[in-house]
Amino acid sequence: MSENQPFLPSDTQTVNKTSFRKTLQEVLRIMQRSDPYKAIDKGFAKLLTFFEADRIYIGYFNETDSSISFIHDISNDGSEGISSFLSNQLSDANLIYEKDFPWWISKIKRGEDTIIDDVMQMPPEASFAQELMIKNGVKSILCTSIHCEHTICGFLGIEHTRKRHTWLEAEIDNLHLFSDLFSLMIQNEQKEEMKTNFTKLSMVINTCNSYIWEYDFPNDEVTIDYSLLDYEHSVVLRSSESQRNHNKRRRLEQIHKEDWKKIQKQIARLLRNEIDSFTETYRQYLNQELRWVTTYFHTYAYDAENTPCKMICLTTDITQQRENELELIKIREANKIKTAFIANMSHELRTPLNAIVGFSSILAENNKTEENQYFIDLILKNNYILLNIIDNILHFTKAESCDLQYNKKIVDLKKVCQEAVSINYNNRNPHVELVFDQHLPSCPVWIDYERTVQVIFHLLDNANKYTNQGTISLSYQRHNDCEVRVEVRDTGIGLSQEESEKVFQQYYKVDNFKTGLGLGLPIAKKIIEDLGGRIGVDSAKGVGSTFWFTLPLAQCSD
Repeated sequence: MSENQPFLPSDTQTVNKTSFRKTLQEVLRIMQRSDPYKAIDKGFAKLLTFFEADRIYIGYFNETDSSISFIHDISNDGSEGISSFLSNQLSDANLIYEKDFPWWISKIKRGEDTIIDDVMQMPPEASFAQELMIKNGVKSILCTSIHCEHTICGFLGIEHTRKRHTWLEAEIDNLHLFSDLFSLMIQNEQKEEMKTNFTKLSMVINTCNSYIWEYDFPNDEVTIDYSLLDYEHSVVLRSSESQRNHNKRRRLEQIHKEDWKKIQKQIARLLRNEIDSFTETYRQYLNQELRWVTTYFHTYAYDAENTPCKMICLTTDITQQRENELELIKIREANKIKTAFIANMSHELRTPLNAIVGFSSILAENNKTEENQYFIDLILKNNYILLNIIDNILHFTKAESCDLQYNKKIVDLKKVCQEAVSINYNNRNPHVELVFDQHLPSCPVWIDYERTVQVIFHLLDNANKYTNQGTISLSYQRHNDCEVRVEVRDTGIGLSQEESEKVFQQYYKVDNFKTGLGLGLPIAKKIIEDLGGRIGVDSAKGVGSTFWFTLPLAQCSD
């Protein structure tokens, strides 16, 4: 283009060198002041105005799968971008492939401009691309190649959708210049992205106490990548620094002999192409200290016969994690021993206590004097309290060791409630009325009979402890098509919001002067949840409490 040649971006308007120079300066200023991604979009906005065009985009070639990514795509009216349009038109809604536009892409990859003044005049071999452009409202289009490191990596396209446009030589030359600028922007964008990804990967590697190494099969060479590692904070790095450029034999010397065999088997499978990756946990000597590591092995390069020739690996030091696991196992074993001891102790206590309870009952039958009766009642009451405590300890230890056994079957909930009431009736406060409506309808549920009686017993017993006068009522009703809701309502002291949140916790007691260990409600919660239900409490201080739980109806059981 000669210096005196005028620049005409359209048939009706003349744009002089000053306008071009101004646009170029603005784009260069944007490149300097904005991050690469935003710089391209801002630069595009300037070009749309300069060329009086309607849409501009960059298509980027993905070498791995021969697809096209439209990494930048804007229009002057905010209409649908080229990427969204093509994705909706093509069979694969997520990817756009080079093979879909052979005529177009072959011209771009040969370094030729695609200059179309009127899409209706496109050649027959471009009929498919022409059809899509017409659907998208394109009248004229100009495309030129984008270069990355001296290689064509994509294209810059600019379109007119409102009217046809005859592309002038000056416009094409100017677009070439802007294409070179945007090529630089894309390279900067990719470098910035690589830098960000490198920082993220480095952070992950160092946080996890890991390192990356590579094994070259033909050359029998092990190489460790130290670029991602922070020497000051990486235990693995300091331990493995002496491993630079080791061979396979030296590497093997560092792996525990018992563990190497399983790794060798997996590597043999890699070489036979049965697998391309595997993960193994093993022991390895680092600075003469035996440590636990886990390594992900992955082949990524192959020779002409498709035999793996390079393997990249990520090794993570998990010694601390392994020690924590072993410590946890020890704690669990200690808990099992403690649980077994408590269970055995409870059984041993219950045997003589049964004799005490039995003979106390006989004594109550044979000594009817008023004075004796008072003492006998006191003995029986405390027998009951002690038995209840021991039973709770037994049930709790079983629950802790996951040893609670359930025998689920279809049961009438009414019978369950009647039995629980009969057990609690004689142990209630004489000033409190225990109410259960015997006329409630039968209700088949899918539960463990004895465990459910135990739950209601605990709820009634808890209500009895904190209710000095008034009533304790037991009721149930269908909650929905698959659940029944059981309620124990009392007129006792009630619970605050904080107490309501803690009441199902182990060993928690609202009043420490009340008898019991604070295990009844946690046991009830465990049983109900194991039976597939929910449990909770509605209460307010001074107005009583309603403990409730749900159970699955028989008709909804599996």
